[in-house]
Amino acid sequence: MNNNILHKLFLTLTLVLLTLGASAQVTVSGNVSDESGEPIIGATVMEALTTNGVVTDFDGNFKIQVKNENATLKISYIGMVAQNIRVGNQRNIKVVLKDESQKINEVVVVGYGHQKKESVVGAISQVSSDDLLNTPTANVTQAIAGKIPGVVTTQVSGAPGADDATINIRGRATFAGDGAPLVMVDGVERAFSQVAPDDIESISVLKDASAAVYGARAANGVILVTTKKGKMGAPRISYSGSFGFTDEVSRPKMLNAYQYGRLYNAVTAEDPTNTSLNATTALFQADELEAMKSLNYDLLDKYWETGMTQKHSVNVSGATDKVNYFAGISYFDQDGNLGKLNYNRWNLSLIHI
Repeated sequence: MNNNILHKLFLTLTLVLLTLGASAQVTVSGNVSDESGEPIIGATVMEALTTNGVVTDFDGNFKIQVKNENATLKISYIGMVAQNIRVGNQRNIKVVLKDESQKINEVVVVGYGHQKKESVVGAISQVSSDDLLNTPTANVTQAIAGKIPGVVTTQVSGAPGADDATINIRGRATFAGDGAPLVMVDGVERAFSQVAPDDIESISVLKDASAAVYGARAANGVILVTTKKGKMGAPRISYSGSFGFTDEVSRPKMLNAYQYGRLYNAVTAEDPTNTSLNATTALFQADELEAMKSLNYDLLDKYWETGMTQKHSVNVSGATDKVNYFAGISYFDQDGNLGKLNYNRWNLSLIHI
């Protein structure tokens, strides 16, 4: 057999194989829609294990040519469950994609972005409105005490109106200033103590790197306060109130004036560092001690009073398709225990979206 015959046979076999391959290709058309029957525009239709693919048109239709009947089509769209369909003897396919129902990873809004909660769980803490209302206090700074890990509150005064607690998140980050965190109420910097607890939906505390999006002001951490908004449905009217009394838990036993004078004299006379020749002039004299016997009363008994604390709050909220509203008014009154100290505060809030 000469070379010309071999060459002709080779060409013939090549043409046969090409013809068989071409005839094995299959054209498949179809339509992609959602569960409500609406066409899905831009759904991806790919031949599995290849780069061959098309997207659906404005009516959800597609047409694709695959290698053979054994090919598998993968139809997918963002937010929906992808489907794999074997072509077989099908030439027109109708595909219904279902919404992706599995639970997505919980995310937390942080400043101007978001992160997965598990990646920042050590740096973000939250307390709900229920936790705040269960602790009737003069202001929110006292209510969060002991409720958020890493947050330390220190109350330096018990006087009505001056009992705000200082807040430090994971210790102080600076030697200058008070080391107070940045407080943002609905995205606006605002004094924490001026917010009524009944108006708060939740409080989130950002620590470490999670607070970096707020810049240098966040060096001591960030406290994000979200106030309540209306919910869909008829107007809701709610009232909350509380009464309380403040009194001493225990009182140390104090010396009266006469006992104090005698003790003072004894300590002063026996003080080895007192070398003054006129040391006796610093002592209470006998007539003075005698006069002190008439001053035998306890100053705390004379001026101490049981204080009353009361709080009242009324809220009206609701929402429709066009408007969302929340209005609240609250009154707080606190009596001190010494003298006539008193503090009262009105809070009025109106949110309209």
